[in-house]
Amino acid sequence: MFSVRGRSAAAGIAVTLLVTSLVAMPADAQLTSQPSATLQDIEVRDELIANQETLLNVYRCLFNVDVHAVPGGCANNQPSRGPTQPGSPPSNPTQQDISARDMLIANQEDLLNAYRCQLEIDTQLVPGGCQTDPNPTLPIPTGNETYSAVAAGWGHSCAIATDQAITCWGENTVRQLDLPDGTFTAIAAGFAHTCAIATDQTITCWGQVPHAYKLDGASIAVAAGYNHSCAIA
Repeated sequence: MFSVRGRSAAAGIAVTLLVTSLVAMPADAQLTSQPSATLQDIEVRDELIANQETLLNVYRCLFNVDVHAVPGGCANNQPSRGPTQPGSPPSNPTQQDISARDMLIANQEDLLNAYRCQLEIDTQLVPGGCQTDPNPTLPIPTGNETYSAVAAGWGHSCAIATDQAITCWGENTVRQLDLPDGTFTAIAAGFAHTCAIATDQTITCWGQVPHAYKLDGASIAVAAGYNHSCAIA
């Protein structure tokens, strides 16, 4: 996917310096669940989210990948708007606010590690290291199988067969090919995640999410964006 081998050592040094400053933050303390949400809990997480988004944008601009996701674009191989700033915290934080931020932090870390393995930069920060083949794929299905629906993400695609089972192919950098069990009637693919409506009208999503999950309740339609999804109940 990325043809970046042989890029300058200076770019790697620049990214490593930013990574070093980010890793210096006490991430373990930030992600520890607390009995009740406090403003400090939110502020610490928002700072980590901003720092991780800054690093994602630096990777994108330095290596010319996913530059459409950089707010304001790139200039001289750097984000044109500079570092991402933390958002304004809610006045009355709740545990739901904490959970939403923890999910976003995990999503960002998944994507950061995918970039690190594919760009071959800062790989020492990837828990467990990178796979020998950093871009495992499954081939496009062939044979006599027929399909009723198809959805395409950035590096993967999925389809619903006429027996209502799902098959996916392409990249598996963030578990895009970890298929759910069951039968399905509708499907939508985002940048690196997929959501599908099961025959019982519940929604299952997989890929660039902390883990595969189900959305309780009945839905009749689903759509997937770059890093979010929406459904009609």
